[in-house]
Amino acid sequence: MLLTEKRYSKFNNIEVIQNNKFTVRIIHKGEIFKIFKIIFRKEGSIFISLPYYKHSEGIVSEITLPANKIPPYQVSLQEPFGRVTSHKVKYSHPPDGRVHFSQDGKVISYFKENRKALPLHMNIGHLFTIMLQNLNDFDKDSSPKQDIQFVDFLINDANIEALKIVGEWRINPNYNFFRKKQVVFDKVIGPPVNMLLHDHFILLDIYKIPTFCKDNKSCLLFLGGFDSKIIADDLRENFYCLAALYPAGNYTELKKSIGSIDREIAVLENNT
Repeated sequence: MLLTEKRYSKFNNIEVIQNNKFTVRIIHKGEIFKIFKIIFRKEGSIFISLPYYKHSEGIVSEITLPANKIPPYQVSLQEPFGRVTSHKVKYSHPPDGRVHFSQDGKVISYFKENRKALPLHMNIGHLFTIMLQNLNDFDKDSSPKQDIQFVDFLINDANIEALKIVGEWRINPNYNFFRKKQVVFDKVIGPPVNMLLHDHFILLDIYKIPTFCKDNKSCLLFLGGFDSKIIADDLRENFYCLAALYPAGNYTELKKSIGSIDREIAVLENNT
């Protein structure tokens, strides 16, 4: 079986699209916008790539939701772990949970300091969240490619402030699970049967949300690499995850003050 072969399988009466590459798109006002890519690797890793957004100067960070606090939280992407980049990073979640941001040959891998997210053999639940403002700053799609499976969300609302797409990693979900969540069934994807973890699937939901980036009309935020839900539900412990935000305000000043993960800059700084 070719890795790019499309396969539709039934698991507990739920139809799952299995492929190694997916492009998630939003259809709005007759136009198709490419938002991000999901790639399943043969050894079991999951990549979330963000190549379609207009802005490439961003900030990556490990953020902390502090213990003994309740939402809403005020968090900083700058301190203590924030770094800027001029590249559109990809999120990597390997089977052992050692999550990081990278971009082949362009950035030094950025990862959670001395921490791991949950390994992928588990029924993790919340895998990632992508929030966005201004669809017009994403690439428009007019020529479908044969080697990529599309996952399309149709948004009929004419007025959209912002959108949030949530991905959950589940082991062989059953029909009752979907009835409880009221999920659209055709947004269930997974790796091909010749790959590791082919009994796991990503469930994709989309939500309309209020503006979340007050300083920019356009914004893209990725969150992933979460600690376990047990920690999230226990207000006595800090909760950690990785974040990438585009565009980064005051990029030039931030590059001087907090540093960059861009490979050419990081190598130069280490040699001085």
